[in-house]
Formats: sequence, C-alpha cells, structure tokens
Amino acid sequence: TLEIGGQHWTTAMSTTPRFRAQPRGTAWAIALGGCAFSLLLGLLLRAQSSAVRRAQAIADSMTADLEEAQVVGRLGNWTLELSSMRMQWSKQLFVLFGRDRSRPAPDFSGWQAMFSDESAARHAELVERAARSGAGYSAVLQTRDTGNEVRFVRVEGRARSKLRSVV
Repeated sequence: TLEIGGQHWTTAMSTTPRFRAQPRGTAWAIALGGCAFSLLLGLLLRAQSSAVRRAQAIADSMTADLEEAQVVGRLGNWTLELSSMRMQWSKQLFVLFGRDRSRPAPDFSGWQAMFSDESAARHAELVERAARSGAGYSAVLQTRDTGNEVRFVRVEGRARSKLRSVV
C-alpha cells in the first residue's frame, strides 16, 4: 500500500494459478516486476500530484492578482447564463454596487432593476443581440436614483461560448 497525497493506493497480485507451469523463478521475476511497477506508479502519481499543486498555486495567484486589479481599477465582472438568466458576480462587483457578498448575486431581472428603465431596456437589447450574433457591446448605463445619487456605469459584453449560452 502506498500513501500519496493522503490517498492510499494498493496493488494486488496473484501468481499462483497463472505461473505454475512457468520455470522456477519466473513468478518471482513477475512479482518483482509488479513491485517495480507499483513503485513507478507511486512516483508518477506523486509527480502528477505535485504538478497539480503547482498549477493550483499559480491559478490562485492569478486569481488574487485579478481581484487586486479590480479593486485598484474600481471595476468588476459578471457572467450571465442565458438558459437560467442567473448571474455570477466578482467580489468587486458586490462592493461597487454596495451588495452583501454573503447573499447570492441577483438574477438578470434583479440586475436590470438597478438601472433606469431606458438603460435597462437598452442593455436587454444589447445582451439579446450578443447572444444571437456573438457581437460584443459597450454601453453606458444609468443607475436608478436611490435618493443619494445617480451613477453611470460602463458595461462591456461579449458571448464567451460557441453555443452563445453565456454573455
């Protein structure tokens, strides 16, 4: 039994029925070959596990860099799944819109409700065109007056998949 990355790997061998007719010593050679295979398998799994950990560390570092860039640039990003109209927001988008990150991101209609009627209608049209044709868009939308201020927000969009199911 080998333990690699907290997982246990076992190689089982049976030489009795298979090797009775073989010359003496063949079963031992095959058994030793099986042990060598187990050792090689263990080394390969350890190397793969190490590569996965390194790749994960690089991905985590890049994510942290992206999040920092969004904070410094005062921008955020979102993804809209067209089949369900559910959105995923970046951490910074929650901050920019003063939303509680412990709550889920609004769906598309909730997102649209944050904008003036004219801006929401324009944005819905742009999203539909992007989904249909794959064309990107850029627009400046006006938020609803919350009593404190009206803000203008630049939105950039593009279809990300060949199926045009994500904007």
